[in-house]
Amino acid sequence: GGYQLSSAYYAQHFVHPDDLAIVGAEIEQALHSTGRHYSRQLEHRILYADGDVGYIAVSINIDRDEAGHITRYYGANEDITDRKRREQDVLRFKLGLERATDAVFMTDTAGTIQYVNPAFEIIYGYTSGESVGNTPRLLKSGVIPPQQYENFWQTLLSKGVVAGDIINRHKDGRQLVIEGSNNPIIDEADKLIGFLAVHRDVTERKHAETIMQRERGLLRGV
Repeated sequence: GGYQLSSAYYAQHFVHPDDLAIVGAEIEQALHSTGRHYSRQLEHRILYADGDVGYIAVSINIDRDEAGHITRYYGANEDITDRKRREQDVLRFKLGLERATDAVFMTDTAGTIQYVNPAFEIIYGYTSGESVGNTPRLLKSGVIPPQQYENFWQTLLSKGVVAGDIINRHKDGRQLVIEGSNNPIIDEADKLIGFLAVHRDVTERKHAETIMQRERGLLRGV
């Protein structure tokens, strides 16, 4: 009876109301388990005294004698709130990238692509498997002077941002006008750890602008 009372007290005073059913089921399973030893790990939300929500990792351990009676009920709790919040931040960031309409890709400091989002595959035609492990050189159109690329990388390696239009190439060979922002990724110690690029295909818009400029020029010449 004492084990049930202590478990009920724990659930009532520490467990987030939305997790009560899950934690209660875990405790019941532990108390009615068979065998000489039962061990289980679970994570759930808790409520702090100030009403804030946290996360805790719990280990439940039960020892029984040969007759199946509980001889020891013990465990350990670890506050994992910071880790769970970091995981949630990363998940929100990833979901945002996955649903973005602009091409987004990340590289390490050597320029090797580590990640591309679905929009990158649509805009450039290269799958994630074809891109990751490669370098942005696969996007080079051949019309940009080498010196411009040198300046580009020198700026990034100096922790500067490179933004503006550039001509890149689709997998099928088409030239694309890209409006882009290329950014250094800097950690908390101010160390450069990679680069993040956000590219928007503005080819059609630029083409329409060129046509309009030509038409205005023709009208002025009439």
